[in-house]
Amino acid sequence: MALTVGINSYIDVTDATAYFADRLYVDDWTGATDSDKSKALLMARRTIDRQAFHGYRTDPDQLLAWPRSDIPGIDAATVPQDILDAQCELALAFLREDLTADDSTRGVKRLQAGSVAIEYDGSAPTKSLPDAVLAALQPFLDGAIVDTGNSLKMVM
Repeated sequence: MALTVGINSYIDVTDATAYFADRLYVDDWTGATDSDKSKALLMARRTIDRQAFHGYRTDPDQLLAWPRSDIPGIDAATVPQDILDAQCELALAFLREDLTADDSTRGVKRLQAGSVAIEYDGSAPTKSLPDAVLAALQPFLDGAIVDTGNSLKMVM
C-alpha cells in the first residue's frame, strides 16, 4: 500500500527524514529502504490511531483520527506537530524492533504444569509505547490512566 498523507499517514518519508535530520541515534531510519520507512510510518499511524484521544474527528468520514475538533487550543483543520513527531518516533521504534510481537512469555524462566509453578527471571513483559511517543501524545489522550511505560499516572 502506498503511503499517502491525509489518507493513511500524517507524514511522508521525505518530511520524516527531515525530522530525523536534527535527531541523534537514527541509524535504523537512515539505513532503511524507502519501502521499509513507508511501512514503519504506516504501522506507526495505525498504532497512534488506536489511542483514545480528546475530541472527535473533524469530518466523520475522514479515515484518520486527526485532525480533531473540540480540543481547546488545537486548530480543527490541522494535525498538531506533536502527532507528526509521534508518528516519526514510533516508526523509528518499529524499524528497531517488532513492537507487535507477542511478549507474553518474555521474562519467564521456568514453567511447570504439575502443581503449577512459574518462575520469572525478573524482566516482566511490558507493552508500552516508547517514552518519546507517549510524551508527544499525552496532551491529547483521553482517559483516567496514562501509561508512561515505567509507572502509572492518575489523571483527574
